[in-house]
Amino acid sequence: GGLSELRLLREVEGIGGAAVMAAAGGFHSAVIRADGAVITWGGDSSGQLGRGGRSVVASQSGNPSGLDVGSSPALGMEGREWDEPGRLIGVSDAVWVSCGSLSTLVVVMDGRALACGSNTHGRLGVGRPGKVALVLPVLGLEV
Repeated sequence: GGLSELRLLREVEGIGGAAVMAAAGGFHSAVIRADGAVITWGGDSSGQLGRGGRSVVASQSGNPSGLDVGSSPALGMEGREWDEPGRLIGVSDAVWVSCGSLSTLVVVMDGRALACGSNTHGRLGVGRPGKVALVLPVLGLEV
């Protein structure tokens, strides 16, 4: 460690608007834009990007986000496959987002919680087993 290992952050390209909140998990990241859309990027092995498992994989030769983040797979890394920023499907009124290692949780304007990603041991609370590649409502939190 030390000051020589600090990296400068740069603007993430592909967000498509002003970001009002950001979250980073173990293998992916997310922002809420001012218009309420959620933009995700990074690893999508468990559907945590919320795009139905149809993520676009960036070229291994470049980093379209413009970030220089060393070895952080959540924010993109030169020479490794990762997914470009894209819109999480089905959410247009997000007010809060959180990223776990392999999951994403979003709270929308009406107070509902939505989740996608790894659902091992039912951790997402969506009432079905397996990976969840599109957001589903978290059960028991009806508004």
